[in-house]
Amino acid sequence: MYAQKNDMLWQAFLCYGTAFYFAAQSFISIGVNLGTLPTKGLTLPLLSYGRSSLLVNCAFFGIALRVITEIKTAR
Repeated sequence: MYAQKNDMLWQAFLCYGTAFYFAAQSFISIGVNLGTLPTKGLTLPLLSYGRSSLLVNCAFFGIALRVITEIKTAR
């Protein structure tokens, strides 16, 4: 939201995509645990036992943190 106000549209869309990624993973995991969705073998965000999934989650958080620091320096 702050990136979009500062005319940093690329960074804003990157953060929106990151938020959507984690929200979709959480929605699917909750649906599987409630029994409303079939199991897909997806991991919980931030609670993964797989190294590749944990690496991707950390990379997404690193990108989001970089966008936050760019917004703070732009002000």
